[in-house]
Order: sequence, then structure tokens, then C-alpha cells
Amino acid sequence: MVAGIVIHLNDPEVIYTGTQDGLYRSANRGNSWERLTYPKTGASPWTFMFRPGDPSLMYLGTALGEIYRSTNGGAPS
Repeated sequence: MVAGIVIHLNDPEVIYTGTQDGLYRSANRGNSWERLTYPKTGASPWTFMFRPGDPSLMYLGTALGEIYRSTNGGAPS
């Protein structure tokens, strides 16, 4: 089940989605996906948001109410 989806503000090729299996990122408009290694708690990603005016700052909320912040636009590090 997909719980949340967001398209990067500056790069429409990049899409993030949260599922019961974790967080996924596509760099090619959804043609292929990579599973990211966070959140570490195993909580399902639920919602995403880029900070208005600063798309390098992305927030992720989980089904358990946890909030994570990425300072590199959610890119894998």
C-alpha cells in the first residue's frame, strides 16, 4: 500500500513514495525504484514535505508520528 508520494520541487524526475515496506526513491519518473534505508525504526513512511523555498530540506512523517529531516533533498547518502 502506498501511503505518501511527493515529486521533488526542483527535479521532476525524482519521486519519493512511502509504503508498508519502507521508503522508495525514483530518479527517472518512476521507471525504476531504490529502497532507502530510513526510517531506521521500521515505521511506515506516511507523508513527505519539502520546505518551501528550500527544496534541499525534506521532512518525512511516519505512521507512528515520528518526524525525520533530510538536508540533501532526501537523496541517499
